[in-house]
Parts: sequence; C-alpha cells; structure tokens
Amino acid sequence: MTPDDRFPAAAGLRWAKVSGGLSRASVWRGDDAGGVPRAAMKGLPAGFPADQLRRVHDWMQAAGLLAPTVFRTADGDTVAVSPFDGRVWECLGWVPGEPVLGRKPTQHDGWALGVACSALAALHLAWSRFAQP
Repeated sequence: MTPDDRFPAAAGLRWAKVSGGLSRASVWRGDDAGGVPRAAMKGLPAGFPADQLRRVHDWMQAAGLLAPTVFRTADGDTVAVSPFDGRVWECLGWVPGEPVLGRKPTQHDGWALGVACSALAALHLAWSRFAQP
C-alpha cells in the first residue's frame, strides 16, 4: 500500500520518514516537487481501531480550520487499513512546527501556549455537539 494507491490528494508527493510523536505512530512527511511539506501519513500502532480514528476525523472536520485537513481515500473513507499487517493509516494536511516535549522552553512558548489555549477553547465549542450528556 502506498499513499498514491490510497489517498489521491497525496499522489505524487515524495515521502520521507520523520520521528513519531507520543502515539508511537509511524509518521511520514509528503513533500511536493519544490520540497514544501504538504501531507503527513501516519500509521497508528497495531490494534488501533479504525472506527475510533474515523470518530477522531469527524471531530477534526467539525473543528474546521483549527485542525489539519483530513484526506480521503479513493473510496471516500478517511482511513486505510494495511492488507499486510492490519495497521490503520491516515493522511492529513501537513502542519508545520515541532514538539515542545523534549526541549527547553523558550519565551516564544509562552505566546504559543496562549494561542494553543484559545484554539483549545474553540475546539471545545466545535466539539460540544459530540459531547455525551
């Protein structure tokens, strides 16, 4: 399975493995011909439920511009399941930046934290329609 096979919006990108985050996902960055990052392809750890990831994608789409674009597969799904090992894959629009974990905080992080808190509040509003009573 390749991104070109499953996610038409990511067709033609050049893929390079990048370090994963806290989720233990296998993460790949897709660059366009000019070397600009355009997409992230993430393979979740074995056993991660596809339906749970689809639910997360619903929440992301409800958040609009506050979350990365979720690319769809050729058959309209938001996840692709590997026929080789059953891992669930997603393809998202690339979001620039670097994890704060594992490095010394800077003055910029204080500003970024304020922006992040505002975005989190907006996400809570967007996601309130998914909340259980």
